[in-house]
Amino acid sequence: MKDIQDNSKYKFIKGDICDSNLVEKMISDGIDCIVNFAAESHVDRAIKDASNFVKTNVFGTYVLLEASRKYKIKKYLQISTDEVYGSREKGSFKENDLLEPNNPYSASKAAGDMMVRAFNRTYGLFTLITRSSNNFGPYQYPKNLSHLS
Repeated sequence: MKDIQDNSKYKFIKGDICDSNLVEKMISDGIDCIVNFAAESHVDRAIKDASNFVKTNVFGTYVLLEASRKYKIKKYLQISTDEVYGSREKGSFKENDLLEPNNPYSASKAAGDMMVRAFNRTYGLFTLITRSSNNFGPYQYPKNLSHLS
């Protein structure tokens, strides 16, 4: 995280997105955009116990959205996953395909995405959702790259 912390354009705060007091304190400092990269991931862990996935990926997203609405954030970007579309033997997904999650991880991400959609439609919050496949870079969990070798 050093490279993020050393960049004067960004302010890195380590915390829990489910902590509404912390989130509101951060937002009240005058930010105008939220990018939600926070997530519990790893399908195997979600199959064993989905509770943290529901807490972070659904409730944590709600906390960020509610604070965004309250403080009139201009843009909210939700970083999601292509796993919300389910499985496909061949071909690729389109952004308007149905969400058909197949495990607790992807279900929690789809639920968070639906909360983002609801805040857009209900409150007029400007929102975007990206649904990429595995991202990689510094701090990436090595198991996520094993299929590339």
